[in-house]
Amino acid sequence: MPDFSTDDIRAGFAAGVINEAQAAHLITIANQRLGYRQNMGAEDEPFEMFKGFSEIFVTVGLGILYGGFLAVADNVGNPLIVMIISALLTVVLAHFFTLKRRMILPSIALAVVFAGSIGGIAVYSIFDLDALTLNGYHFLATAIIGSIGMLVYYWRFHVPFAIFLFGLFGAGVALSLLNIEGTMGYGLAASALVIIAIVALVIDRRSFLTAGIIYIGIIMAWALDTGSGDEWSIAITLLIMGAMITALGTWWVQLRGAIMKKLPNFPLKHRLPPYEEAA
Repeated sequence: MPDFSTDDIRAGFAAGVINEAQAAHLITIANQRLGYRQNMGAEDEPFEMFKGFSEIFVTVGLGILYGGFLAVADNVGNPLIVMIISALLTVVLAHFFTLKRRMILPSIALAVVFAGSIGGIAVYSIFDLDALTLNGYHFLATAIIGSIGMLVYYWRFHVPFAIFLFGLFGAGVALSLLNIEGTMGYGLAASALVIIAIVALVIDRRSFLTAGIIYIGIIMAWALDTGSGDEWSIAITLLIMGAMITALGTWWVQLRGAIMKKLPNFPLKHRLPPYEEAA
């Protein structure tokens, strides 16, 4: 049996099956049950933390379970093995709580654990932690592995929060940028944000852009705190970033329509969220 929509309720009122008060109550209940997800305009992006206290309860249980797993794994003595098992365990749990039970908060928690596990796998595989030899290429490789891992996770489980985590990994390239001092480095940071913004518009995920903004903002704050940055470059970059983000928030739908119209057809383009033609 297909789900009813608010249009069906209005049609029932128009046909005299229910009165106006009953229609209004039914629409209110429907909005509450759906979390307004299906009644939002194109300007907004759905985001829910949990549907009820049962999800908080399950998430607490998962946290304790994972804590127990870490306590047992600590005796293994091989961090890489622990991270691999952690990622596999997360996938198994996500198949139940995300795909079968459709629970929001546990799904977010599992996505965070998976991101940490993939990051740990990359770190323990790439970095020589004993020799403490760190360079920008190591960070870049870790960010790439993490990005690919979160893309695969999103493709399999369709957890929107996974795109935010993907954005955090994707913005890791800004750490190569830190090696470039002065105006060029911060100019490249602004350029990276432009690229992130275009990708966010194409996939219609503000969360992806938010992750990039947060990450680059943290890097700028670190530069100011340590005195390693050019204050004028930082000020100008912040002005550009602020203006761009405000414009994106105001004209997101129109900008996305213009970009999608200009993009040539490519595999899976039809699977992207629908868009409105630019006026």
